[in-house]
Amino acid sequence: EDATDEQKAEIDAQNEIIRKTLEVVPPNPEITVTPFSDMYCGVRYGAGSALLSKRAKKNTPVSFGSGGVYNDTETAIYGASELSSLGDLSALYCKTLNVSKAAKLSRLQIGNSKEGYRNDNLSELSLSTSPLLKVIDVTNCSGLNQALNLEGCSNIEEVYALGTRITGVSLAPSGYLTKLYLPVTIDSLTLKNQ
Repeated sequence: EDATDEQKAEIDAQNEIIRKTLEVVPPNPEITVTPFSDMYCGVRYGAGSALLSKRAKKNTPVSFGSGGVYNDTETAIYGASELSSLGDLSALYCKTLNVSKAAKLSRLQIGNSKEGYRNDNLSELSLSTSPLLKVIDVTNCSGLNQALNLEGCSNIEEVYALGTRITGVSLAPSGYLTKLYLPVTIDSLTLKNQ
């Protein structure tokens, strides 16, 4: 069945948005991790690829590149439970991100506030307990339409979620929160002792 002129125009408009987004933050498979302590850490780009591993020193960023053609297959970060940062993940345009075992993260940046950036892919974010997490940024991850549960993040100070479609935020009763940027789609907000 042929698309109508209206449908073709809509598809063209969506493709233009994607093109402009990719110009603002070009896709880049490089991942820069920062270990909480001296350790070996690694990244595997796709199930059939080789594990890239490096010795890393405490609080010293280490970068991994895909070493070839990168597509949107599963990317695994080894040693995540001992990492304090995964770097800026906005250029990966993640679809799902599970950092539920990364208990020592202090910063998690998945989104980007650059004008024109948009990640429609991110639809699932699993955090669980990250007691050292201070900053989470999912700005302009427009595909994210779940509630953001930060109850296990007792040191959270900054939450950046403008440009998402999250429906709720639950924060730990900690009193450290200094910045909270939320979209108009919020219908539930839990703040205790902030």
